[in-house]
Amino acid sequence: AWRGGGTRANRDEVDRLFPPDPCTMKFFAMNIEAVGASERAFDIAYEFVKRHKGRVKISIDESTVIKNPQAVRTKSVGRLRDMAGYRRILSGQPVPNGPMDLFSQMDWAVPGSLGSSFYAFRARYAIMQKQFFGTRAVQQIVGYRDIAELAQRIKPHSFRKRKDECLDLPEQIYTPLRYVELTDQQRRIYTEVRDNATSLISSVEGSED
Repeated sequence: AWRGGGTRANRDEVDRLFPPDPCTMKFFAMNIEAVGASERAFDIAYEFVKRHKGRVKISIDESTVIKNPQAVRTKSVGRLRDMAGYRRILSGQPVPNGPMDLFSQMDWAVPGSLGSSFYAFRARYAIMQKQFFGTRAVQQIVGYRDIAELAQRIKPHSFRKRKDECLDLPEQIYTPLRYVELTDQQRRIYTEVRDNATSLISSVEGSED
């Protein structure tokens, strides 16, 4: 129901979700970016979860958006965590940058499953080395260890399904090429962007001469 900068009708639509009604199942959908970027969006999410405290299931799709424990978005979502009776995270690739991405996601879904401190978690599974940037020394991750143990720790709380286990589709799907005509407005904007870019390139090349 949430749409940033919505109309009065949209705000009324959101408000109708608030009164607790044990006989009605309600779904409240919000883009995760809004929770950390908009106080208004967070307030609405917080109010909804608080009024249905203990009876809410919060699901975060593409949960790598909360992989950074220091991010404002992660901290905002963390304030909703303990009021939810059930929590789920979903991701097709939960560790895009390495195993350290797991801690914050798992700590939100199953608090304490990987310990209570990110830094203790990092000390256990990451190999750190001092790197110098000028005169400044910084500890950086140069490798990982005991990954099999880490996999066993998350195994009781997770499951994995591959595409071929869920979809009855051929190995390859080919879509025929489609041509879509620009509207007059789109063509005008495209032409302006093209002409401006051409002028910019020409001016740069001319200055180099």
